Amino acid sequence: MQYPLIQSGDGIGRTGTVVGCLLAEKTGNSFEEILKTLRSKFNSSPKALFSQIPESYDQLIFIQKYILWKYIRPPKHAQ
Repeated sequence: MQYPLIQSGDGIGRTGTVVGCLLAEKTGNSFEEILKTLRSKFNSSPKALFSQIPESYDQLIFIQKYILWKYIRPPKHAQ
């Protein structure tokens, strides 16, 4: 099994956004469940003392919109 390596500047904002979207894709969990998973994993990091994951409101909204898009996008047609 292969795992992706995702890293941005501090590994919090953009990384958290991408990981949140990947969790939505792989698990089908709700926004609340994905946010809970991200934050529970992040809370063991020393960076959790100074920030949260994702860092910004816009990043949270992006994950939420991605989850909505995932469920309303048209299915891929077999070629």
